[in-house]
Amino acid sequence: MTEAIKKNGVNFGIIMAAYFVVRTSLMYAIDLKLFTNGWISLFDFIVALTLSIIAISKAKKALGGYISFKEAFTIYFLNIIISFAIYTVFTILLFNVIDADAKEVVHQYNIEKTVQSLKDWGVDSSTIKKTVEGMKDNNSLSIGNQLLGFPIGVAISCIIGLIIAAIMKKNKPEFQ
Repeated sequence: MTEAIKKNGVNFGIIMAAYFVVRTSLMYAIDLKLFTNGWISLFDFIVALTLSIIAISKAKKALGGYISFKEAFTIYFLNIIISFAIYTVFTILLFNVIDADAKEVVHQYNIEKTVQSLKDWGVDSSTIKKTVEGMKDNNSLSIGNQLLGFPIGVAISCIIGLIIAAIMKKNKPEFQ
């Protein structure tokens, strides 16, 4: 692994983690209902995608304009692993050590948002009731769910990373 690959993967992983930690801290400080806002999740996806592409582009430039699929994916993977690991540790600490009450408030907001969405979609009340019962014992911010979410999030992100790496790769010409 070249220095450019390692450097960009690690640096952009830390930058992305810093974004998620600051964003989460601001949401926590401003209004816990922000944790149920789908637009924020969409914006997070765009930020993560943009930072990943920039990381690969910078490494590609440092490597003389050429980058293999493996190198591009390695940068993406390092970026995602580092940022998700830091963010997961931060959210576990925030919602399970620092302020466990906030975890319950956000969980209740998630239930309310889900009920409203199901009603808007015309789902019958018995199905809504079953959904709520299932949600009551399954807080997404619990330590177990956070730890389970880490590998799932990485796996889903890697699918996107494979696509980005395929698009960004540029092999050196064989005869030059």
